[in-house]
Amino acid sequence: MELLRDKMKKESIGNIWRILAAAALLSIACGSGDAVADSISVSGLPGSLIISSATAGSDLAPVTDATTTYDIDITSSTKKITGELDTAMPTHTSLNVTLAAPAGATSNGQVTLSVTAHDLVTGIAVGTSRSGLGISYEFTAGVHAGVVSAESKTVTFTISDNY
Repeated sequence: MELLRDKMKKESIGNIWRILAAAALLSIACGSGDAVADSISVSGLPGSLIISSATAGSDLAPVTDATTTYDIDITSSTKKITGELDTAMPTHTSLNVTLAAPAGATSNGQVTLSVTAHDLVTGIAVGTSRSGLGISYEFTAGVHAGVVSAESKTVTFTISDNY
């Protein structure tokens, strides 16, 4: 099983929200007997997500980044990709992610991340080897979010059996 960690750092300066993402890849061997390795890797770091303006009494406009991609190689059984956060987002904020699916698999579209793993892509068939599949992040903050202290988040993408 492969784990992919994206470190998310958020800081608030007045009405400016920033999330900085840093990608790191952590590999763990999977399979039994013969050496079998499914893999996932990310192209690089998403840009900063900054909410810099708001209309009085309205939720802040969400910001997105779709500059990163992922590569996947599945050599064992049918797999899925899940995603989760290491700790909860501050009240009235959310971090959403969308992963494009390789041919024959299904993307669950935009998913709000939490401390519970959520399916992002399912039904990735044995023999799938694709590169340049899109990743899109979205940061949202409600009108009641207020000023949030800087904190760090880790997003973990996991390849696992599709059941």
